[in-house]
Amino acid sequence: MLAGGAFFALSTDGAPIAILLLLVWIGLDTMILSWQKRSPRPLVFFAGSVLLAAALDAVYYFPMAANAMLFPRTRPPVFVDPLIFPWFLLLPLRGKVLPAPANGHEFSVYIGPVLAYLIFRYRREIAGALPREDSRRLLIVSAVMLVTGLGAWRALAPWLPPGPFDLLHELPGFQAIGIPSRFWGYLALPLALASAIALSRLQTDSTPRRRHLALWSGVFLFTLGFQVVAIVGPFVSERGRLVAEAKTVPPTVTAIRNVHGPVLSQAGELSPDTGLIEAYDAHDFIQGSIREGEALVREARAPGGSPVPVAARWDGWSRIRVEFPAGAAAGTAIVFNQNYHPRWLFPAGEAVRDPRGNLAARLARSVPPGASLKLDFHDSFSTLGIRSSFFSALLAFGIALALAGVSLAKHLRSKASLRPAAAARLPGRPPSRILPISKQAKN
Repeated sequence: MLAGGAFFALSTDGAPIAILLLLVWIGLDTMILSWQKRSPRPLVFFAGSVLLAAALDAVYYFPMAANAMLFPRTRPPVFVDPLIFPWFLLLPLRGKVLPAPANGHEFSVYIGPVLAYLIFRYRREIAGALPREDSRRLLIVSAVMLVTGLGAWRALAPWLPPGPFDLLHELPGFQAIGIPSRFWGYLALPLALASAIALSRLQTDSTPRRRHLALWSGVFLFTLGFQVVAIVGPFVSERGRLVAEAKTVPPTVTAIRNVHGPVLSQAGELSPDTGLIEAYDAHDFIQGSIREGEALVREARAPGGSPVPVAARWDGWSRIRVEFPAGAAAGTAIVFNQNYHPRWLFPAGEAVRDPRGNLAARLARSVPPGASLKLDFHDSFSTLGIRSSFFSALLAFGIALALAGVSLAKHLRSKASLRPAAAARLPGRPPSRILPISKQAKN
């Protein structure tokens, strides 16, 4: 379970969609396995692994879940053309040739026409090579994932009953899935197993008299050739050739420059003191009216509407220092060139959301000339996640050491118990006990 938790954490860190996909893939697989074995142990193992992963990687899971609750991303349910699956399964094509809600790589479980033919040709051998329970489980989960990847039935026709994706789309987190065909990724497992068995059978059938050169050439041409093109293609493009230079982290951050972009790639334009206005995940938070440049204050006005001189600067990445050269009256509102987030705190008043979506601070009382105040961004879930990950890692490491110690002690005891028996069989020493031949054979 420790290994399962660590593997789940490593597989899902930084990718929320991977969490949802693995929960469905492995969860359904273990449910069927538990039913086949008439035992809850597979489900208990999977549930324990997920809980352990959540504790080990809480530094990522906790703030991610909290942010998803603050800014839920809801994608409209879609239905995917069923022809897309065989299209990208058999044809070595990239991009959006058929109408689809994403690019081709989002659907592709490509094996090519030759491997598809070999799987069909050796279908009986493939079925006989796998244990019956395993083949049935793979078949059931694959069928469910194939149907789930087609998307919402009710997006096709409102009068249809809900399909698997319709039901999943009602659950927290799954509402953010806009490309249901990602569930087809599970099919890579049975397709890989079937392809390996089919190739093994083809190798057995290949003889000096029947080399099957056309089939072997097709396998290399359609499989390895497509992979070479798919891998090399992105790297020879202008964006793929970009080498992102390492950005030095300044000892102190007092200004962050906002720029439009990305023009080519976010990796080449982001830096510790540079922010992109049109970022990739711009739809995951409140988007204010952000101007280009380093100016942090958009406007500051007294309750009567008159402008108030204010200077502001960054003090690190999570604190803003605000200075009032001429002081300010209670109720003065300062609008920042910064998106609003509920985690901002303003001890001298309140941090509020401007109608445009910008961060704003409203003074609760008047301040004298030269006063300096601060706004802090504090994410308690990140703090809790750091502590949870640290102590969970220590606990997991301690348990792993204890288990290793127990295993080593058993091994040493077993080795010590064999020494007297080995000494009794040394030359020149009669055996302690002579057994009949029939009993010796049994032993």
